[in-house]
Amino acid sequence: MKKFLLVAIALLLLGLPNASARNSAATYDNKYYSQQEFVQGYNNSTGTIYRDFVVGLDINSVGDTSPTINPNANLGQYITPATGSTTDNLYVFGVADETIPSGQLGRIAIRGPHKVVVNLTKDTVAVSVGTILSQCSYNTVYGATTLLGNGGACTYSTATGTAAGMLGYVLNATATTDTGDVGQTTNPQSNTTWSEYWAWIAPQVLR
Repeated sequence: MKKFLLVAIALLLLGLPNASARNSAATYDNKYYSQQEFVQGYNNSTGTIYRDFVVGLDINSVGDTSPTINPNANLGQYITPATGSTTDNLYVFGVADETIPSGQLGRIAIRGPHKVVVNLTKDTVAVSVGTILSQCSYNTVYGATTLLGNGGACTYSTATGTAAGMLGYVLNATATTDTGDVGQTTNPQSNTTWSEYWAWIAPQVLR
């Protein structure tokens, strides 16, 4: 009888759902780790997507109005930093949580706190707490090996009444200075022009 009870308890325990961490695998910081959500995305661009850069659903070409979604092959996880959108990209998807080479899958943050590169070359609005961010309009890819010149976030600027995509909002207006961050000489792209900020990621469509 005791053996039967032990076996029954063991089976019950095996049937319980396993807990799994949802935190970033990156080890550069731990100040805001909580409630992060990630999905896999396929880098359909010709260049590498680097950590903390913004990505959107891929569309067929500049000027198209619908994403490249073939339900027989994928459900829209084809991503790219480039967009021909004239407004804040309606198809903004999230923020890369790791370096994703062209043609490979990688982890994308779609909810919760995450660092985001802000395109300070294109964006003249000062970054402050609560600033709403989006994928910049008319982001174009420069070169096949780097993301310099695109992929950064811009402040949301689309007029009320027009549908556009919001990425999230700034949590801390102080630029990050961790090793490897954009804005530091140690980052993979050797780009010291822009900076990164902690933001709450929550992609959605605003009107």
